[in-house]
Amino acid sequence: MQDDLESNGESTLPNEDVGSLEYAKAIDGLRRFTQVDVSSINNINDLSAHASMISHDLRSVVLASGGIEQIDQQYHSIDESGLIEEKKVKGSTYIFSRDIKDGKIILSLGNDSVYFVVMRQEDSQTALMDLSLTLPLYGDINTQDSRMGFRQLIAADWRGGIKNYFPLMRPLSSEDNQGFAKVLKDGVSILLSALPQPAKLPETFNY
Repeated sequence: MQDDLESNGESTLPNEDVGSLEYAKAIDGLRRFTQVDVSSINNINDLSAHASMISHDLRSVVLASGGIEQIDQQYHSIDESGLIEEKKVKGSTYIFSRDIKDGKIILSLGNDSVYFVVMRQEDSQTALMDLSLTLPLYGDINTQDSRMGFRQLIAADWRGGIKNYFPLMRPLSSEDNQGFAKVLKDGVSILLSALPQPAKLPETFNY
């Protein structure tokens, strides 16, 4: 959960249904992203070209498969220097949570962002973060959208030591943009393995 969940201390909820066709389009979009060659992503424009619709697809998955939950909790945010800061949020939000092998996936919707976490269960009482991502819910992934701060496009990879990626802060950094894409690709692959798969879209389907 991040800052944009807070609006006078409360979060607001989207009010719409996701039909079977939109869900199928979302799954197809997520599948397509898992085929992206991460090494071809060298800057924010490359990332935008491949990933701008991913937050919409994730949002469709949450609305179709998740539920509304009350939240009143502390969470951690990453600042410009990579330091972790504690914040609080309360209210209602859409959350998708699914157990996977040795862990759990959690997706939640804020007012302006979608949050994606993959947890690994160490033992019966200990869960560790493997991956986490924040993506803008609306608008393109690029530096021209003045509504977006760098916190709306962040990835963190805790596997083998924490690594943070800030594509908006470092738009020309191949390390940040490839790192973000790799974390997102891994997370999406794990998510797809846990979701019901719809019928394949027709070859002539027009997006």
